[in-house]
Amino acid sequence: MGVFDAVWVAAALAATAPLLLAGMGELISQRAGVINVGLEGMMLFGAFFSYWAALEFGTIWGAMLVGVLAGIAIAAVMAFFSINTNSDQIVVGIGVLILAIGVTSSAFRALFEGSERATIIKPMGRLEIPGLESIPFLGEALFRQRPVVYLSFLLLPVVWFVLYRTTWGLAVRAAGDLPDAAETAGLSPRRIRWLATLAAGGFAGWAGAFLSVGEVGIFLNQMTSGRGFLAVAAVIFGMWRVSGLLWACLLFGATTALQRRLQIIPDLPREVWLLLAIVAGASLVYMLVRRRFDWQNKWHVVTAAALAVVSITTLVLSFVQPGITLPSELWLSMPFVVTIAALAIMGARAAAPRYLAIPLIREHD
Repeated sequence: MGVFDAVWVAAALAATAPLLLAGMGELISQRAGVINVGLEGMMLFGAFFSYWAALEFGTIWGAMLVGVLAGIAIAAVMAFFSINTNSDQIVVGIGVLILAIGVTSSAFRALFEGSERATIIKPMGRLEIPGLESIPFLGEALFRQRPVVYLSFLLLPVVWFVLYRTTWGLAVRAAGDLPDAAETAGLSPRRIRWLATLAAGGFAGWAGAFLSVGEVGIFLNQMTSGRGFLAVAAVIFGMWRVSGLLWACLLFGATTALQRRLQIIPDLPREVWLLLAIVAGASLVYMLVRRRFDWQNKWHVVTAAALAVVSITTLVLSFVQPGITLPSELWLSMPFVVTIAALAIMGARAAAPRYLAIPLIREHD
């Protein structure tokens, strides 16, 4: 199986878990009309304060609860300025991110840098599912994960049920699509947006806590490494659907695990060339069959020709194996390159909530 073995699958699922947690909260927030660019900052808050709580109280689950509360606390800042003062949501989100970077970096230096308190704690242990963990390949890949990884996937149907089968979920979707109708029904779109933003902060704080005390066992400055932005992109790439969010997070998680594996391999393996050939070929087929391809449109023709060239070239390279070694910095950027490509492909087809990022100016709540 080469690089795509059970270890890679397990790492991909572990990398998907924080994206799913943050993405579920962001899905609720965006469905209510608030695009939460500050998600990265909320994850940082959760990561730092959960690490502090783990050192103070010595319990992982208690530390994660503190991380959730920390995410909710900074989400309240986002909610106040973007909802109550009708400030631009993108600007407020960037401000929240800058605030989180400054607070966590300064607090870490003040409390832990140069002191003996900054120790590596024992991260969350793995939960092996009896009877399943011994299955060849699947056992190691799926059933030897940390509990939060299982919970992140189990929460997906819960979020779907809340959004599409409950009155509150209907109110959330109305706040993002038909706020006037929600107000006519006696609901407060602003209050709904507040709750949705706080939910996004809680999920993001949990995701950050999982990174620090669940996986690594220590807090590092800006350790979220852009995962908050990947979660925001996953919601858009997933077209604001729970199932779409799942596939988007799996894609980004798999890419993250792959780039970590490729950094320690000297030459680009045959499986990667073959994967690139399959992806390019599938994109070409999708473009020709599923979309309205116009042979008179030069951009359509150029794109199709480029995909064909990439597919054929990488297929040949998968057999030749030229022994190419790429710098690690290139692999580090791979998840974000995949994100940009995914948004470019799917963004035009996505139908966002009609009042996403649009302030609600009302005479009363």
